[in-house]
Amino acid sequence: MTSETTLRSDFLWTEQFPPLCVVCSAWLPEQRVLRSLAAGKRSESADELSEVELCCRRVCLESLESAGVGAELFQQEVAFLLLGVGVFSALLKTQSVARRISRLGGCSQFHFVGTAGEALEGEFEKPRAVTVSEARWVDFDVLERNSYVPELMLPELRQVAAVPSSGMDSLEGQPCTSALGISRVERSCYTPGIDLENLEIYGLARACSESGFLWQASVGVSNKIGPKSHAEWKRFHSAASCEAQLLFIERYLSQRSQLADR
Repeated sequence: MTSETTLRSDFLWTEQFPPLCVVCSAWLPEQRVLRSLAAGKRSESADELSEVELCCRRVCLESLESAGVGAELFQQEVAFLLLGVGVFSALLKTQSVARRISRLGGCSQFHFVGTAGEALEGEFEKPRAVTVSEARWVDFDVLERNSYVPELMLPELRQVAAVPSSGMDSLEGQPCTSALGISRVERSCYTPGIDLENLEIYGLARACSESGFLWQASVGVSNKIGPKSHAEWKRFHSAASCEAQLLFIERYLSQRSQLADR
């Protein structure tokens, strides 16, 4: 596996055996550090990382080496998938890869690693890592009466479509909402109440639920939901992505034996 392949393929998998886990992200920067670890300690792929990512890589590498997990083993156990942006792209990509892996016996888990906005009362301060307890889908346009659907659908739409995480560790998570677009208004008081916002997680969770796969999500909070969300995301997404990747390594190492037994 070359460093160029490790950094740029939409779906990266050795295909020798089913992976324990498929790391899924909307785009490359959200999993670039993890891919560089799979490429090996002296891989040229590390040269393409930013200073923040290199620091993240060093911490991740120390954790893996302390647990006796080298690059070759990490490469065998973890596959990488780029979902693209949005709930429908995430749904279709996850379904496609789930079918492909199922032919060889499946994997234990799909794990989303990326960024999310958070509903806050005050100002956003700095990125932090959060686990997702539940993926939800909400059509805010319908709920806020800016559009309508046939009356027959209203009872279903008034209920949040939710897919619980497979929660294989004791970390307390937060629910995350997906919608067609990113909110430009503050949503500190959702109807119904939601903590986090991300465009892809519900698509991945729904595909896993229908395909019989476990799913989890580790996200870095990159911004406050509201009018400044994109500006804050551009400023903090790299640091938030690193926070998410650090959390993934922590959870992966704590769950390896459970995943291998499935």
